[in-house]
Amino acid sequence: ELVNTQQQQVEDYKVRLQNLQEQLTLSRDRHQNDIAQKEQEIEEKIKEATTEVENRLKTKYDHKLSAAETALTIANAQLESTKEESVRTLMETETKGRDTVREYERLNQLRQLELDR
Repeated sequence: ELVNTQQQQVEDYKVRLQNLQEQLTLSRDRHQNDIAQKEQEIEEKIKEATTEVENRLKTKYDHKLSAAETALTIANAQLESTKEESVRTLMETETKGRDTVREYERLNQLRQLELDR
């Protein structure tokens, strides 16, 4: 009966491990989607700022051109910052997920060793 209980615990750990791996995959996908969405939003802002710059050049509003260039620079800086932050978050999440998976695998191996004895 103890062996059956331990085998059930091993099976439970396997299911929990699979669930954690699925959660890690979902989390990674969600972060990648967030990154792509933020990049797209910022690229749209850059396009808008670029169009604004071109229009102001055509109408020779040099004093307004400077503000548009600043907006473009800020948008580019936001894009880089968002990319770096998102990549950093994704890497931290993946590391935590891998650590959790390793811990469950270790516990599972220990349970299996107990069963084998």
